[in-house]
Amino acid sequence: MIQVYKNTVYSFKLISGEEFIAKVDEVNQTDIHILNPLSITLTAQGPDTLPGMIAGDMSKPMQLNKSAIALIAHVQEHIRASYEKGIEEMQNESKKQVLTE
Repeated sequence: MIQVYKNTVYSFKLISGEEFIAKVDEVNQTDIHILNPLSITLTAQGPDTLPGMIAGDMSKPMQLNKSAIALIAHVQEHIRASYEKGIEEMQNESKKQVLTE
C-alpha cells in the first residue's frame, strides 16, 4: 500500500470513477484531509484540470473519506508543476477579486 504523506501532491481516483489531484494536509485512520483539489478532465489537447469544488473554500482543508478512494498514485513531476501553477493562478485571481470589491 502506498504511504500518503502530508504536504505531498497525489492523484486520487474515487470509486465513482472521478479523478482529481490534491495536496495532502493530514492523514488519519478514516480520512485524508486535502487542500486545493483539481478534477482531471480529458480535452482534445490532453489532460486538463478544473476546480474540484465550485462552492467550497479550496484553501481550507477538506475531508476525503478513505472508503471512497479506489486508487492513490504519485503524480509525475510535470503534472505536479502544472497543478501548482494552476493553484497559484487561482489564488492570484481570488486576490484580484477581493481587491476590486
